Amino acid sequence: MLLLLQISTLVGMWLIPVVLSLRFYWWRFITVWSVFSLITGFVSFKATRKPIAGTTPRCDVSIPYMCLFYIHCLRETCARVKKSEVMFLDFEKKMFKVYNIIFSTENLGKSSGNLQNSWKFSV
Repeated sequence: MLLLLQISTLVGMWLIPVVLSLRFYWWRFITVWSVFSLITGFVSFKATRKPIAGTTPRCDVSIPYMCLFYIHCLRETCARVKKSEVMFLDFEKKMFKVYNIIFSTENLGKSSGNLQNSWKFSV
């Protein structure tokens, strides 16, 4: 009974994404899913042979964790770059407002005391 449950779960977890992808025409996902399934099937086939051949792919335990760590580092770097970009654009927008207030034609004849009253910032 347990083996039947495991097999049906495995088939469902493989078929449901494929069926949904076919329905919504996600061809890129179907391509990646097929390549992943072929590679996994090949490794599983090679690993079930007795004795295991020397050409069977081996995976060190730390390799997947290193991959996840580098993905995390890349995501963190992208987030910091984006945050810096947003901060710079916000600063640029505020400096443009200051420049327009100081050098606008209506403020050219005013003294510096009267000019301070025309500084209106929206934060």
